[in-house]
Amino acid sequence: MQMKRRALIATASLTMALSSLPMLGSPSYAETVNIPVPKAAVATAFNAAFSSTKVRLHKDESYILLPNGQKKPLDTPDPIYVFDFPGINRNIEYSLNDMNTHSIQATVNGNRINTDVFFENQGEEIKARCRRKLFGKWGDCSLDMERDLHLDNSSLSLSLVPAAYKGSIAFTDLSTKFKTDVRIANKTCNTVLSPVKQICEAIEGKIKKTMTPQIEQKVANSFNELKPEIADKVRNAAGIRNLINPAWKVTKVTSEGNNFIVTVERPDQIDGSSVKDLSLRPIQTQFTSTCPAKVKLDATIQMKHTVAGTGFLTYENGQKSNTFNWNAKKGEAVTSSVTRTFEGSPGTTSNGSAVMQIQWKGSDGKTYEKTSNKATFSVKCTQSASDKIKL
Repeated sequence: MQMKRRALIATASLTMALSSLPMLGSPSYAETVNIPVPKAAVATAFNAAFSSTKVRLHKDESYILLPNGQKKPLDTPDPIYVFDFPGINRNIEYSLNDMNTHSIQATVNGNRINTDVFFENQGEEIKARCRRKLFGKWGDCSLDMERDLHLDNSSLSLSLVPAAYKGSIAFTDLSTKFKTDVRIANKTCNTVLSPVKQICEAIEGKIKKTMTPQIEQKVANSFNELKPEIADKVRNAAGIRNLINPAWKVTKVTSEGNNFIVTVERPDQIDGSSVKDLSLRPIQTQFTSTCPAKVKLDATIQMKHTVAGTGFLTYENGQKSNTFNWNAKKGEAVTSSVTRTFEGSPGTTSNGSAVMQIQWKGSDGKTYEKTSNKATFSVKCTQSASDKIKL
């Protein structure tokens, strides 16, 4: 239901009235809108947010370097596996060796963003060390067999669903997966020969049953703790910021085709549609009075949003009134009265007209304006007055 109120257009009174209205940049949210954001833009934002993530696997010095610069240790065993030669005091110790991530890539899969962190494929990722016991002491030894192992196609994958988080976009339903292929250099772990087959199977078992769950859980826990930082990075990513003002409040994220539909609460966007209508009419179209006469006009502003601005009237002789201030609240129809002094010769009838023009600033910094209809009237003077029109 539309509200109506009356106010007197006068510079002093309306200037004071403006102080009681919220500023246009107020953090209060006035409207809820759905904004389509390309999934590729969201994937790029998460890729940027995760870009500084690093993983290093090296003996007992393994860690995850998180996007906020925190270093989280990984409790990888050293050695990861020990192969004992039966019947002799000799073994081979296998340790993780200088295994580092080097690139990251985010892709879209339905309603999920998949981020893959890839490891280098250089050198031997698992180094073997021959040890033997001689005269009661353990020391290094040599062994005429291929001992070092490669971990090929290694990657750490994070799969998540973008979701609203504290007014921005973070994630929910995070899953992590560490993958790698074990092979002995220049040979294959599919051999039926022992001890090669035993070594490969044992190391694969250690990686899958011990190291992999530990890495996956550590990564998941660490990134869940980082939601505030991730949300801030996504909020300010160029592809997101260009569509969603960082000051707006994200309340929901849903998947639809090639877009994520982001529901936001934001202040009303003040623009040319914020003033729905402006009309001007004389209270009396035919006015008989002693002159100078006071002619009253009613101006009605119908509002879509809360707006404040300035205005003036232009009369039939091309002259303009003083500039006045005006304001009106969202959903209101505000009727204000303006009084014009009209002078004319006694016993004569003069025709007059007025047009109102108002201006206001939009959320985009542009100046918008609206012009009323032309209000016409006639004044019959019943006593002597000067022949000019006084504003």
